[in-house]
Amino acid sequence: MLERNFIYRGNVWSTAFLDTESRLSHDERGDIVLNVIDLYLDKEKTKRISGERYEGRVYKKGYAIFEGHAGPRYVVELDCDFLSGDNGKPSRLDFILVNHKDYTFN
Repeated sequence: MLERNFIYRGNVWSTAFLDTESRLSHDERGDIVLNVIDLYLDKEKTKRISGERYEGRVYKKGYAIFEGHAGPRYVVELDCDFLSGDNGKPSRLDFILVNHKDYTFN
């Protein structure tokens, strides 16, 4: 699913989620995406992240194309107990980060 376009640090961004965690709120997912944009712009490969109800790590996993959108692919592993899956593994978000350098909104 392609998320809304938004402006952050002077660029327009969107995300294409390949896998997401439905127990996160829209705002929590947005905060995670902002952390990933910081990671991308700061040219880092991995980063620890935390919010009020979650903590974990994000790392870059190459590039991907999804429904005509292409960009770097990021995986977020959240290791909080309340978000862990039934099998005890960390919950994951997996998405493509799209930077719209030349954009028009119609």
